[in-house]
Amino acid sequence: MIKITKGKPPKADNHYEVHRPVVGEAEPRAANLKALAKSLAPAVETRAVDDLKVNPRNARTHDRRQEQQIEASIREFGFIVPIVVDEGGMVLAGYGRLQAERLLGLTAPNVVR
Repeated sequence: MIKITKGKPPKADNHYEVHRPVVGEAEPRAANLKALAKSLAPAVETRAVDDLKVNPRNARTHDRRQEQQIEASIREFGFIVPIVVDEGGMVLAGYGRLQAERLLGLTAPNVVR
C-alpha cells in the first residue's frame, strides 16, 4: 500500500514494495502539433499524365459520354478534386478525371499520395 502525503514523495509501507507514480505525478510530454499535422496531411503534388498507371482491376468504368461530361465540368469549374494514387503511380480514385484531363490535353494533373 502506498501512502500519499502533500509535498513529499509517496513512500511504500515496507521496503519490499516498489514506488508506483500516482496519476498526474509525471510531467506531460511536449507535443509538436505542427510537425504531427504536417506528417499526417496528404501530399498534393503535380505528376505527368503519362506517369500515372490505370488499375486493370478498376471496377468503375466511364463511357465516352461520361468522360465528356467530366471534361465539361473541369472546363467550367476547374480541377477541384485531385486524383488519388499510390506510391507507384497507380490510380486508386479518379480514373474518369484522368481520362477527362487527357481529352482536355492537360499534361500535369494534381494527385494525392
